[in-house]
Amino acid sequence: MFEAVGAAYAANADFRAASAQQRIALRKAQSLGWNTRLMTQRLAAYRDGRPWRGDLLTLPPAGSRAAR
Repeated sequence: MFEAVGAAYAANADFRAASAQQRIALRKAQSLGWNTRLMTQRLAAYRDGRPWRGDLLTLPPAGSRAAR
């Protein structure tokens, strides 16, 4: 949910709000031990003032280690 909201903010050029939502999503994912590599890439795009485009439901390949 937080990633979708963040992507929507970024698509509307509100990168501060997009980053805030993405940080919440990252914290929650890290607490669950998820691989956060793609989530971190999205946050970097928002911090650079770029919207992220792509499939938010894409998962890292099975067996990849969690990036922290």
